[in-house]
Amino acid sequence: AGSYKPGEQVQWKKDPNDPNEDWCAVCWDGGDLVCCEFCPKVFHDRCHIPHLQPLGENEKWQCLLCTDLENAKFDEPDIGGKRRLGLTKRELRVMQRILLEIFCNYEASQPFRELVDKELTEYYEIIKKPMALEIIKKKMVPGNEEHYEAVEDFVKDIRLIFKNCYEFNPKGTEIYSYARILEDNFEQLLERWLPNVSVEASKDADSDYEPGSDADTPEPKKRKKTKEAQSDQSLMHIR
Repeated sequence: AGSYKPGEQVQWKKDPNDPNEDWCAVCWDGGDLVCCEFCPKVFHDRCHIPHLQPLGENEKWQCLLCTDLENAKFDEPDIGGKRRLGLTKRELRVMQRILLEIFCNYEASQPFRELVDKELTEYYEIIKKPMALEIIKKKMVPGNEEHYEAVEDFVKDIRLIFKNCYEFNPKGTEIYSYARILEDNFEQLLERWLPNVSVEASKDADSDYEPGSDADTPEPKKRKKTKEAQSDQSLMHIR
């Protein structure tokens, strides 16, 4: 999703007693990992958002979570210039930061990373606008034909994930609880990084719930249970 340039970094003093973790902060797997010089987190180059370019042998690297975006300076084109995306560089970087934080909420984000299997036809009979975190990640890549033109579209897609989950899954299920955790996380990040984004303007027109409010969350539509659902409830408790 674009290259992370060292020029955007703001330096902090690293705690010598703060060792790096052993597992990628996004996928919780090991292997060839890149260590942040300013926090314990490590990442695979394709797990970090944006993806990482190869580093020099002695080159220090700072993850996006440690970057001071509030004070970072971005080279923006003149008013008469053209941008590849309809976003400022800062807007794109903030969106990437928010999405990376969501991915790093590993347990809660796991069910929402990929689209539901197409073989689960019952899901697609109810959910007409499926969405997943990996799709959102791809839509941040410059040159993608569906790349975001506005921050509001990014916000709508994130909220669509939660809306779909609440529509399909009953309250009290594990995945419903994960969606609530992730939604609260997202709304806090949104308030911090994009406070000027209008809540009403950024919600789907057909959404009838308020973020974080169980009282306004629509009940999932009734559906008949298949034999597979009766034998394995976990398969049905999906996003």
